[in-house]
Amino acid sequence: MKVMSLLIVTLLTMACQNKASIPIASAQPDSLQMEVSELPVSKSEPDARFFAVRIYPPGQNVQKLPVSIKETLEYKVDSSFYMVNARGGSGFPMVQSVQNGRKDCFEYLLVFDKKDLISSTSLVYSDACFDHKKHIYLLKN
Repeated sequence: MKVMSLLIVTLLTMACQNKASIPIASAQPDSLQMEVSELPVSKSEPDARFFAVRIYPPGQNVQKLPVSIKETLEYKVDSSFYMVNARGGSGFPMVQSVQNGRKDCFEYLLVFDKKDLISSTSLVYSDACFDHKKHIYLLKN
C-alpha cells in the first residue's frame, strides 16, 4: 500500500511538473529518441530509485501511430526495460505508463531497488516497435 501511494504521488508530480528531475541520459538514434531522468529520492522509500523515461517515436505524432503500436507502448512495455551491472546482476524495474497528455512521446516511471544499482549500472530498453534494437544508457550513481 505504501509503494502504491508513493507511486500515485510520484506520477502526479511527474505529470504536473518535471523541474525536480535531473537528466542523466539522453540519446538520439536515427529512428528513436529516449530521455532518462532520475527523480529525487523519496523519504518514504529510501531504498528505491525512481526514473522518468520518455520515448519519442521516430518523426511521428503519437496519435498517428497504429493502435497496435500504441497499445504495446502503453500496456506491454514492462518487460522491455531492464538493468544490468558490472557484477553480472540484472533486474527488472516496476514500470508504470504515465498518461502525460503529450502528443510527441510515451512516458514511464521506473522504480529500481537501490541495492541493485552500482556505479556501472546500465538501463536497457529493448525496442519492439520501431527499430527493434537495444538502447543502453549508463545510469550515473
